Amino acid sequence: MEPASPYPSLNSAAAYVGRCILLLMVSWSASAAQGGIISVDNWTEYPVGVLPVSGPGKWKIYSSMKVFKHPPSVVIDEERPALLLRTDHETMAIGRSIHADIATTRILVWEWKPLVHPVGGDVREHAAKRNDQVARVVAWFDASLVDERRAIAYIWDSSAPVGTIIRDRGPHAERALVVVRSGPSGLSAWHRETRNVYQDYRDTFRDEPTQLLAVTLGSHSDDVASQSAVLFGRVRFQAR
Repeated sequence: MEPASPYPSLNSAAAYVGRCILLLMVSWSASAAQGGIISVDNWTEYPVGVLPVSGPGKWKIYSSMKVFKHPPSVVIDEERPALLLRTDHETMAIGRSIHADIATTRILVWEWKPLVHPVGGDVREHAAKRNDQVARVVAWFDASLVDERRAIAYIWDSSAPVGTIIRDRGPHAERALVVVRSGPSGLSAWHRETRNVYQDYRDTFRDEPTQLLAVTLGSHSDDVASQSAVLFGRVRFQAR
């Protein structure tokens, strides 16, 4: 499904994404010296339990749904803190503001552990309302002088082959959804991913990246009327 959906159209989803990013920019900002490490989060500063996603904290709800059957929570898994996202016929996405120059801090590293895949989810089937994934890590970029805001979503899909890239465009955002992993192989195990976001941006959009604005983490199961669950470990940007 769409990153901040369930919406009746991509246009309304994109508009909502734009409003959320503005709120994230106001609520919290992270930056680092050139060549340094920018931590999105490692979940160590929160007590075990429901993650605060309102008020002055870092993380904000990034979907139209404001109340979840299972709210985002910090848990301990294999002796490490992690973020748990669980959905039941719903969409869940949370985000925080991250300001960075991807030309110098270009490598995104994250850890995730899928627990429950949404049955029948397929990023290739947006029109058939099957675009649900167990997990998404999304980097959002500022608009250029002539283009709308852009995003690259790294996803663990239920069906689409690894390497699949789906492009879509609305009135406020242009996105590339990149399948990093797919299917049940690796379920209930931790995996570390490394992506050169700078190169991915250049390969996808054919120009230089604008400033990174925000990062969102999500899990989705409403389109296919299913369930999903995923753990996120440490997420960070680094020079190499």
